[in-house]
Parts: sequence; C-alpha cells; structure tokens
Amino acid sequence: MEKSKLTAAIVVIILLVLGFFGWWIWQSSRVELSEEGISEFNPFAQEEPSNPFKESNANPYENIKTNPFE
Repeated sequence: MEKSKLTAAIVVIILLVLGFFGWWIWQSSRVELSEEGISEFNPFAQEEPSNPFKESNANPYENIKTNPFE
C-alpha cells in the first residue's frame, strides 16, 4: 500500500513539473500583437479611405425636381 502511494505521489509531482515547464515555454514563445503590428497585415487599416467618388459629384439625382406640379 505504501509503495502505490509513493508511486502516485511521484507521478503527480512529475506531471506538475512538466505542466509548469510547458506553461513557461508557452508563455515565453507568445507573440505580442500591437496595433501597429496588426495594421501592417490588415488591408482595411489604411490611412485614407479608398473612395473613388470622394471629390466628384456622384449623385445623378441631385438636380431632379421632386414635384413638377408646383
């Protein structure tokens, strides 16, 4: 009975040590993503929006009268 308790305790200690070292390696290998790092790969994070009709008059219904009977 004592031998099985000792074996179980050793297995638990080994698993805890392996878990701690696995967690430590995982934490040290993480990549920190900042806003600048994300915007480098994000095609939607542009300095100015890409609107081809920004400077032109693109509304074809702008000069239409709403009520011709007035």
